[in-house]
Amino acid sequence: MFFDARIDPPRGVPKKGRKGSHVEIVFVPSADLAIRARLRDSDPARTAVVSHDREVCGYAHAAGARVIRVIDFLDELYDKGDRDIDPLEPREKYGL
Repeated sequence: MFFDARIDPPRGVPKKGRKGSHVEIVFVPSADLAIRARLRDSDPARTAVVSHDREVCGYAHAAGARVIRVIDFLDELYDKGDRDIDPLEPREKYGL
């Protein structure tokens, strides 16, 4: 997961980390550029891009990556009972 971060993340949040064995969390100056670079440097057919940004989704699709809308990704997390998303938080916080 790439997040736009023009400044360092809040204290206690690492600039780069792992969530489980398949998700890498990275704070970068431009998430869009980082996604493009990752797609160029990897096998897009083995990559999923979760975004609602049309440009990012179009680029990822053209590169051969699986594109997942944010709302569909979150629905799947809720269905699997993932507790990293707090169901007590407003749905807008997660793009719903």
